[in-house]
This record gives sequence, C-alpha cells and structure tokens, in this order.
Amino acid sequence: QIVATMQNEDSDDDFELVIGSGGAAWEVDSVPLSKANQLLLDADLHGWAEGNPCISVDEYLKAIKNDSAPKVKDLSIRWSVALSGCSSIRDPQVVKRRLLVMMQRGCLDAYRKQAWQLLSGCHEDSQQGGSAIAREWERLQPSETRAHARVIKNPPTFGGSLEVGEHPLTERGFEARGRVLAAVAIARPGITFAPQLIHVVSLALLFLPEPQVCTFVDAFLSPGCFGEADENVKSLHSAGLITSNELRQLAITTLDLKMRQCSPKLHTKLATAVSPEGEEKVDFGELAADWMCNLFLGAAPYQVTVRSVDILLSEGVKGLIQLCIGIFWHFREAIMACNSGPGMKHAIEWRLATIAEPSLLFMAAADTSNRSKVAVGHVRANLPSNPSNQNGAAAGHFVYYLPSISPKSDILNDQDVETVWGWLPERLAICDASVIFASARDGSSLQTLYHKASLQWGDGSGGPGECILVIRTRRGGVLGGFLTDWPRISSSSLGTGESFVFTLKPAAAKHEWRPEQPLVPLVCRAETLALGGTALALDRCISSLPLP
Repeated sequence: QIVATMQNEDSDDDFELVIGSGGAAWEVDSVPLSKANQLLLDADLHGWAEGNPCISVDEYLKAIKNDSAPKVKDLSIRWSVALSGCSSIRDPQVVKRRLLVMMQRGCLDAYRKQAWQLLSGCHEDSQQGGSAIAREWERLQPSETRAHARVIKNPPTFGGSLEVGEHPLTERGFEARGRVLAAVAIARPGITFAPQLIHVVSLALLFLPEPQVCTFVDAFLSPGCFGEADENVKSLHSAGLITSNELRQLAITTLDLKMRQCSPKLHTKLATAVSPEGEEKVDFGELAADWMCNLFLGAAPYQVTVRSVDILLSEGVKGLIQLCIGIFWHFREAIMACNSGPGMKHAIEWRLATIAEPSLLFMAAADTSNRSKVAVGHVRANLPSNPSNQNGAAAGHFVYYLPSISPKSDILNDQDVETVWGWLPERLAICDASVIFASARDGSSLQTLYHKASLQWGDGSGGPGECILVIRTRRGGVLGGFLTDWPRISSSSLGTGESFVFTLKPAAAKHEWRPEQPLVPLVCRAETLALGGTALALDRCISSLPLP
C-alpha cells in the first residue's frame, strides 16, 4: 500500500492517502578481507575435537561423511580474518552483524568453537557463573559432600524428541547434556516448551566445554538477544528459539506468507495438494515446523543440523524459516511433477535426506530471501492475557502483517495500521505502503491530489489503484475509507462493493457497503470527493463537508 499524507495548518483536517505496494529487503554486512592473502592457516583443520570428552569423533565424522568444502583453504583464511577482527569485541550483537555473511556461507569445524563463543558471549576468558543457568549448573558439580558431578537419569526434554536420531556424543557427553538441561529447567521454570533446546545443547557440547554451554544456551533464551523484545507482542524477529506453541504456529504462518510472495505457483501447489481417499492431508507448514523443532535431525544430512545452529545463533528462528523456504525452492521441480500431497512429501524427504551437497540448500535459502517482500520481523502475534489452553496454545490469538509505510505516516500509528490492514482484502494484507500525497508537502488542493494519483496510476503501470484515504480532524478524530479504484475526475461512480469507510478515533469501526444500498463507493468531481455516498466528503481545499 502507498501512503500519501496531506496536512494543512490552515484547514480543519489532516489528510492521508494510502496506496500501492512496496518491499522489504534483507540487509547484510560484508567481511573485510584485504589482508587475507597475507595470513597463514592458524588452526588445525582436523584436530579441532581433540581433548573434548563429550564428542565421539568417529561417529561425528561418520555422520557428516567427513565432508569438506572444495575451497577449504580459502574459506579458512576468510574465517581467520573475520574472527581475528571480532576477538576484541564484547558485544555479541556487533559480532552477529560482522559474522552474518560468513555464517551464512558456512563455518568450518576448526573455527566453530571460537565463532560460537564470540556470538554467544561465552569467551574462553569470560567469567563463568554469571547467568542463572550457570549458577544452577554449578550446584550439580562435585562438592565437599559429593565426589562426582550429578548424573540426571531423566533430564527434561522441553517437548523435544530424539526419536528421529541421536547426536554423536559419548557417555560423558550424554551426562553433561542432562546436567545442562536440568540447570535450564531449574533456572528458567517458565520455559516448558522449547523442542530445539535438547538439540542445541547436544550440538554445543560437540564444540564447547560444558561450563560454557550454559552461557551459550542462555544467549538463546535471553529476551531481545536477537532483536528488540516486546513484552506484549510475540515476534520471531527477536526469537532465538521456538519457546511456545504460539511461536511455532507463528513460524508456520510466516513461512506461508513468505512462500506466497516468493513463488505463488509453488505455494499454490503445496497449499492445494490433495491426498488419496483414506489418507490424511499433508500439511507442509507442519512438516517445516517439525524440521525446525528438530533442527533437521534425521531429515537432512548431519551437516545441515550443525549449520542450523550457526543460523540460529546468528539470525535466530527467522533464519531457519528462510532455510525451509530454500529447501522447498531447491526441490521445486520435483514438487511440481507430483500429483498428490503424499507424493510431494516423499519426493522432498527422500531428496533432502540423500542430498550430496547440503550447501546447495543454504544457497537456495539466500536466493529466496530476496524474492519475498514479507519481512519476518513484521509478522507478529498479539497474545491475550488469559492463560493458555491445555495444548499450550493461547486461545483467540491472531497473526497480522505490520507493513512499513514510507515515509512514516503522521496520522496512523502502528496500532491504527494493524487495525486498517486487518480490514483489507486478503490479497492486500501483506503489502507495504508508500506516501504519494501529503498536504504538508503537496498543499491542500483537491486538484493536486488528482494530479498525484494520475502520476501514480494514470499510465496503468502503478497497479489497480487500490487506496486508503485517512483524515484527522482538528478535534482529534481519525476516519477514512478504502477504495478499490484511484481518485480522478469522472462522471460516473468509481470502485466496487469491496470499498468501505471507517473510523479509528474515537473508536475503531468498519462500515461496509450493503447490497440493499446504492453502490456509489467513490464520486470524484472537480470541486468535491465523496466516499460511500454520503458517508464522507471533501471539498476542493480538502476540508470535510457537513453531510448527513
């Protein structure tokens, strides 16, 4: 949608026109490599796991099939440069911005320990015991009355599952995982659903000492670690892990919106997939959610599971959503060739489990990130204050897309935008907005409004011309209307029955056209502009006319 703001200090009202379509782009930082050719390799590419009692190296190499990138030496030099430049930075958020591109390309095992330490803030020289999780973990260690660390026989799983596969941990590794999970449960009693946590802890123990894993996990659970946190709004933009059924459903909704924008044809194929009689319909959103909750363990080569933590640590849950979209996109030809939902699912699962070059999936994720206008951070869920139901999902919560309006509206705040966009037809509910007319900028002439609208849509290149008119009165009232056709002088009425008028202040209300009423959504004359017949009208100076 495009927002046109019209304000006149001498008139009675402020006026805005909202129309069009915009987009959102992902921003990435580049890593300086000017000195890369002067550096030698400073890490053993094969000895990184020596001295770690928690990892079964043979099992790990078997799981990843001893995979190595074709340009390991070049990538190693790049990582050496990137990490040396971040070693003195203590702010994990700054490190995330510096290492984002490198983490998307893939981290070598030899450098993953240092990268994870920097990204989570658990540097080797940092003091342990600072977090509540670390303090509870300390209580499980040997003491004056206990010679050995506690062994947790049935550690909490937080809704996670290992039925799909297990990690290459030693017996000591499994014991360490139990202690860390128990420490999380004691320190964070409010976290009861976090299916990814058991896998994050398992993978962290492959690369980090047990004490540092506590700080590592705490980085995923700290509010705002992956963006600004809002206590009243749940958003995947700031989520390090999926910690509730609400966020799981929100991830599915976000994936659906992004897929719809990325490839409408592929989205339609997946959404309308039919199943043979007697078989349950395949929900590909749920399939992707299972991938994310299990960090692709058992569904894809183990390299993907390890790299999914790289993504979680640098981008949060939104990075995994983009990876799922990349997987569907990478296998699109096989999907389009299938005629049933179970056939599509089998084609995806078989190809995903046997893919020879997992790096292609991450390349596809990067490719599709620029194909969708939907920014993950704009898809949010407002949760009610009432307790969750027995299944853990809050009853009655809703999901909406908060668009960006450029330049920022002087009349509509975020709550108003949420309300208005919730009234729009579904095809427009995930569109961004731009200002095409503003009275403070363009004056308060109705003829200028017509002229600006003509420049936007007159040649047919600006789309169908759907727009929103918003007026703020001197008394603080806010009202307006949604139009399915753009305003221009015409002898006949413009628009369709989808048009409606609304008020936002003092109270929000939508007033739709009823079939028993005359259909006159928009009337534009040289001296007046009227919406909804006699519902709202403006004169040539863009002042409200008194109508019954």
